[in-house]
Amino acid sequence: IEFLAQSKPVIVSDIGMCPWAIDAECDANPAGFVVPREGEAGTVSARSLAAAMRRFVDDPDLAKSLEPAARRAFEKFDFGSMMDRYTA
Repeated sequence: IEFLAQSKPVIVSDIGMCPWAIDAECDANPAGFVVPREGEAGTVSARSLAAAMRRFVDDPDLAKSLEPAARRAFEKFDFGSMMDRYTA
């Protein structure tokens, strides 16, 4: 969440609400990448994580283009937004 607050895209696993947090499931412009868990143990492979990281390193413009989506994703954690969802 701290990176999203600074409008920085993130890399998350597909566990729990992480994909939702960056709008990966419903937004054409997610705030980063989701690295899927693999195998019976449900772990993220170092290779998959490194590949996602490499995308940002190899293409700084990509990271820059995701900054608005990162800021939008962070707004979901605003107290007012959270209370609205809680009371809905």
